[in-house]
Amino acid sequence: MHLWSSCGTTHTCTGGCLWKVLGHNDPFAIGRFIAEAERCLHMLNDQLASSGGPFVLGQRCTLVDVACFPYCASAYWANVDI
Repeated sequence: MHLWSSCGTTHTCTGGCLWKVLGHNDPFAIGRFIAEAERCLHMLNDQLASSGGPFVLGQRCTLVDVACFPYCASAYWANVDI
């Protein structure tokens, strides 16, 4: 199954695109995934605000920032605007 070629930028809800590719239509599961993604990204945003710097732990880039990048970069899958 070719997930990447099936999901274009024309979909308004890329989380919905994922279930279309996988063949599932469960609004509860999709809504729960979107809510959890928003919760996690808001926690990360709060940490960035409280750290006093452009990075998760302050003024220097650490492994934490590198580890969080893929999750943030794929937020569009959950239709979360960051």
